[in-house]
Amino acid sequence: MTTWVPIVAGSAVAFGVTYFLVPRLIPWLEARGIRGVDVHKRSKPVRAEMGGLAILLGFVAGFGVAFLCQCEDVVQLIGSFLTILLVGLTGCADDMFNLGQRYKFVLCALASLPLMLVFNLGSTLWFPLIGFINLGLALRWLAIPLGVTTASNLTNMLAGFNGLEAGMGVIACGSMGVLCAAFGRTSSALLAFVMFAAFLAFMRYNWYPATIFPGDTGTLLPGAALACVGIFSRLEFAAISMVVPAAIDFALKMISRNPFSHRRIYGDSVPLDDGTILPPNYPALTHAFLNVSRMNEKKLVTVLLLVEALFALLGVLLTIALV
Repeated sequence: MTTWVPIVAGSAVAFGVTYFLVPRLIPWLEARGIRGVDVHKRSKPVRAEMGGLAILLGFVAGFGVAFLCQCEDVVQLIGSFLTILLVGLTGCADDMFNLGQRYKFVLCALASLPLMLVFNLGSTLWFPLIGFINLGLALRWLAIPLGVTTASNLTNMLAGFNGLEAGMGVIACGSMGVLCAAFGRTSSALLAFVMFAAFLAFMRYNWYPATIFPGDTGTLLPGAALACVGIFSRLEFAAISMVVPAAIDFALKMISRNPFSHRRIYGDSVPLDDGTILPPNYPALTHAFLNVSRMNEKKLVTVLLLVEALFALLGVLLTIALV
């Protein structure tokens, strides 16, 4: 079977299932009180949350169809898929039961177990200008859970604006898919493109003005997918480069006191009459841009997505040029 058939079929199903589910999921979530306030608008509209469930179900359906057509790297593919699925289910649990940050870290680390158990693709990591670093068994038993947990929680923290999480998922997963395809890693490309398609469908409803929010189910998924695809394809540097904006946001938040209690202490951003946003008084990547230039939500998200695209392009070009 042509290697592109599973990718195209799986991506089409992921897009279609997600696109079909989102408008039907909205009333179901609202009826159960799974909603959130859109704090960056003056009217403070309430929208359905946990929309990432549609992304996850679309990804599962798309992967299932693609897997039926896939004959290569079956064990590695299943391990990567299960890890992404378990991270998504961790997000579902957090959306429903409001898990603490420490529990999300632990559960994401445990979610990496399927990928750890099936991983047999060597013990080295490649970095530009440094070359290959041999980590031995630490790559499987330390780097994989650390990578999955860190990437998932980083993308979870850079969130909260209409279209931001979905847009970053589209750019990162799409870029990794193209890179994997360029290197002939079609099984890894399959995972990336199926997730890309699910995020692209969700973006139709999450773009400004959003009618549904992804919740932690949707914000953990991009990082998990990036980590798994990067490890599975052995193109880890590119995956790392694509979470740099989220890592910068995390680093800025960590330099202040009580980094996990910012909203409780300082409150939310304040939308002004002209649509621009006044950020609260604590460091974050979004606040840095808002302090440099007055922007409304849509413009801010566009700027952040351009930054993500820049780092994605940098990771792709460096990998192609130097590997």
